[in-house]
Amino acid sequence: MKQKTVFGTGKHQIEVGYVDKSSVQGTVDEHVCLMLSENGSIRVENNEVLSIDMTKEDTIDFAIQLLKMASGPVPEGGITLDTFNSSLEITVHHAQNPDHTLTEEAIICIDGIDPDTDFQHEDGGTLSACVASYSIKELIPTLAKIV
Repeated sequence: MKQKTVFGTGKHQIEVGYVDKSSVQGTVDEHVCLMLSENGSIRVENNEVLSIDMTKEDTIDFAIQLLKMASGPVPEGGITLDTFNSSLEITVHHAQNPDHTLTEEAIICIDGIDPDTDFQHEDGGTLSACVASYSIKELIPTLAKIV
């Protein structure tokens, strides 16, 4: 998937960048930068780019909030991941308390396991499945909705 760096549909857009700021102590302070652009040009006022710098941790929290706002609730039956030609069926559900209120946990169910063929014995008995990229794109907002 090609990485998109400019977002927005109107006169103003946000362009995503990455900033390494070296400190006096010689350490590198890494930030994500959201720069305001107007009609395709980065906005500059008083010789400074109009931007918001965020730490990596804040960026992750911000992305989760955006995903929560952009996605609907997790379907009651969960989502099923496409595992290509595998006999495995992997579904992801939103966990619930006994009173049916939603928790911040996900339940991952794997069905159709054949112990003789599905475990990679040379890797210590791990179970693995290749998940299609479009299923991963569906999984990411689902997990964000849960946390």
